[in-house]
Amino acid sequence: MAPREETKPRRPRLENKVVDAAFDRLAKQRALHTLVRGALPVATLKRLLKDAMPKNKAREMPDETWSSLAVGICMESADFGDTLAEALHERVGWDREPAAMDDWWRAVRERPLEALWMAALSSSKDVKKEFAHIASHCIENFRSSPESVPPSWEYVEGLLDVMAVTNQDMRDAERDADDAVRKYEVERERLDDLRDELRRQRRELAELRAEVADYRREAPAAPADGTPLSDEARRSEDLERRLRKSEKEREHLHRRIERLEDALEGREDEGEAGSEAVETAAGSDPAELEDANPIADDPNPRRRVMRAMLKKLLKKGKVGASHTHEDNVHRGVADHEKGLAKEAIDLLYREGYFVPKPTTTDPHVSIAPERVAEVKAIIAGEVQDARLRRFLESE
Repeated sequence: MAPREETKPRRPRLENKVVDAAFDRLAKQRALHTLVRGALPVATLKRLLKDAMPKNKAREMPDETWSSLAVGICMESADFGDTLAEALHERVGWDREPAAMDDWWRAVRERPLEALWMAALSSSKDVKKEFAHIASHCIENFRSSPESVPPSWEYVEGLLDVMAVTNQDMRDAERDADDAVRKYEVERERLDDLRDELRRQRRELAELRAEVADYRREAPAAPADGTPLSDEARRSEDLERRLRKSEKEREHLHRRIERLEDALEGREDEGEAGSEAVETAAGSDPAELEDANPIADDPNPRRRVMRAMLKKLLKKGKVGASHTHEDNVHRGVADHEKGLAKEAIDLLYREGYFVPKPTTTDPHVSIAPERVAEVKAIIAGEVQDARLRRFLESE
């Protein structure tokens, strides 16, 4: 009777969490690439990765590239990681792991790749504790063995090309970052200078207003018969001209500061909520919101002023973190309606449609992100808020 042929013991089935832990351990010790390249033939890797790239490119790839590609994909895809683990287990897996550490170290010397893979899968506390040393010795022993084939020059040259491109990209990125920082600092300095100039203009404007008020109280009225004006009257007219000029300069400075602050806010990227709110606001063109009920034709002056101010803020994206000076909200409103505009702004603050943004110089304002939908409705002429309706319906 022929002797019974000894069967190969079945390897234990791999579990997903065990495979994930094994790959993490190998990756931390930089041993995963060596294991895949040494344990799996190129033909096996090509079969596993047959759908990973076009065939014409696959034919041009050096053999060493397939192991790098397999390692990269397995770290991103759990399904491919399980497939790769099954292939590794079939090549270098054991039915059982050594019981004593002396047996482990013997396996590290004699079968380094198998010892490396099984140590990564092991749940033994002693093996986990010594895994870093086991991995380093396994790699060292494998690289000094005849089974370790040196990489081809084609592969080495490809790596050098990739490293050269990466280093150049890093240098370009650093140069761009330095340029951005310098531009940011220049714009910040310009903004500080403009704010100082604005404070000076504000002081001069207050002094001019006080002088004009004093002269209007004390200076005699201009004669109606064409008689030349007195020195005091000419002085009063000169002060009024200077006052108007100073107000225009102040308004010009406000616009320049607003543009600079918008540019700086774009660089600083002040928070995710504000950005999302701006994108939401930009999703609908404010001009389209008033198609059915044009603002210019609104017979109610209070509602017309409120709609115009809200449309202006929404069009400029002043929502959430993006804010503007309070004076810019009612700029463009007719002089005889400025009072209505300021009352509307105060009410929008109280009702939560506007959010105050205190700055080092003047108060700024923006639309509350959570009220954008209601603001769009108001621009379209639909006012649901009871207090806003009472304000709009009052005489």
